[in-house]
Amino acid sequence: MKRVLALMIAGVVLCVGITACGKGSESSNNVVTVEKESVPSAEASKETSADTGLSIPGLWQTASIGYDDGESMQPEYYVQFTDSEIQYGHMKDGEFSLDHADKISTIEKTASGGIRVQAENSNGFKYTYQTCETDSNILEYYGTWDESEFADTYSGSSSLSICVSDQAKEPTVSADFLDDDIVFHTDESVEDFRVYSLELDIHDDGTVDYIPTEVYREAELTKDSPATVHLEFPGDMSLNGFSYKGPDGSVKTFTIGISGMDGSLVINAEDYELPD
Repeated sequence: MKRVLALMIAGVVLCVGITACGKGSESSNNVVTVEKESVPSAEASKETSADTGLSIPGLWQTASIGYDDGESMQPEYYVQFTDSEIQYGHMKDGEFSLDHADKISTIEKTASGGIRVQAENSNGFKYTYQTCETDSNILEYYGTWDESEFADTYSGSSSLSICVSDQAKEPTVSADFLDDDIVFHTDESVEDFRVYSLELDIHDDGTVDYIPTEVYREAELTKDSPATVHLEFPGDMSLNGFSYKGPDGSVKTFTIGISGMDGSLVINAEDYELPD
């Protein structure tokens, strides 16, 4: 049995009245010292943004108002994300001025295609930002890392919205026939463009799972460089698919099929799990 060198159990503090940007009641740290060869915890095994390639671009702002700069009321904080930090600051003469930064522990994609960031401030308080399911320009704030506690720790005033000037236009990817091939076009550049052959798994209740096999990948699809891909549609239910990374950093997935009415291509946004 591995020898425990020290064990300190700190009291649990109930955090109430979460204030903006993770400055709620401070929780004490639980410190457990074990021998180096002990198995890493599940939290320690999670990937950081540098590992996953996920990122949150742009300048964000808190919903809460913090001060009057002499001309107008300003958010309590403007916020920007790096690979390892959430940076809180203010705008001075059009430039971001850092006030303080909290450490990012993990950043990962949610089941709905958004991004979840778990961070910790200098006092050890742990909190989460997560993409709103109905609006990708909002990051909802929860004063915990535990998803089961989200409903009790949500704070609207501490949630973030992307600054209007930094909102990226959502691209539109379209497709046309070119002889026996399909040509994909976009009105705005997208990253990590991938095309799939989809197998349909139809359940007894009528729901469908899409099982993708990648057939094409491009690091970037641009307005000036459309992608030409050969795709097969052997039957009426045949579908293919494609995905790309959106301007908010989340991955968008689509199906592409042939209309039974006029034989044109039909594109629909559908969620499915992508291969590695």
